[in-house]
Amino acid sequence: MQSRLARHPLVLAGIFGIYFALGQLGLAVGGFAGDRMAVWPAGGFAIAALVIFGRRAWPAIFACGFFSLAIPTHRIVLPAVVATGYTLEALLGALLVDRFARSEKAFQSAAT
Repeated sequence: MQSRLARHPLVLAGIFGIYFALGQLGLAVGGFAGDRMAVWPAGGFAIAALVIFGRRAWPAIFACGFFSLAIPTHRIVLPAVVATGYTLEALLGALLVDRFARSEKAFQSAAT
């Protein structure tokens, strides 16, 4: 079921929209100094989205990571490199949660 939802256009649009909003919040709160940001709340959401909907939803994370930075900076290369890093971060985080924390079942209760 996860793999079907991961490619559904509404799911991808929802991930894109929430990630974009959190990215803009991160830029507003943490500021953007050249190529560094102090806060990026979208990273946690990206990991959670990939755990819940499956790792095949990664294109939404990449696209939104790119546009979140390309719009304010008017650059292409830096946002592409940073979006690649954000995507790899989310993929690795989701892989680790799936491997060591029983996937989305890890979030059903606070007790371990």
